[in-house]
Amino acid sequence: MKGKSKFDSAVFEHDGLKVVAVNAQKYSKTQASDICKRILGFIPKHITTAAVSWQATTNEFSERHVGWSLNLLKDGTEPRFCPVWVFTMS
Repeated sequence: MKGKSKFDSAVFEHDGLKVVAVNAQKYSKTQASDICKRILGFIPKHITTAAVSWQATTNEFSERHVGWSLNLLKDGTEPRFCPVWVFTMS
């Protein structure tokens, strides 16, 4: 991604689990872990990298939604994607 993203951190649902994504451009892995601990209340067990993008999507009810979307197959080097640290419970 060119420049710095406006994304900071957010909670997403993936495969029925809540995951926390934290901007890897702004925060180190340690800082991101601290942010995640504040959001979830504990330090997660699994950390990986992925990317988020601002886009229009539809949910399972065919309702439109514009906002941040997590993509676990991207790494943030692609255009219009921001690299993130992703924290999960397992």
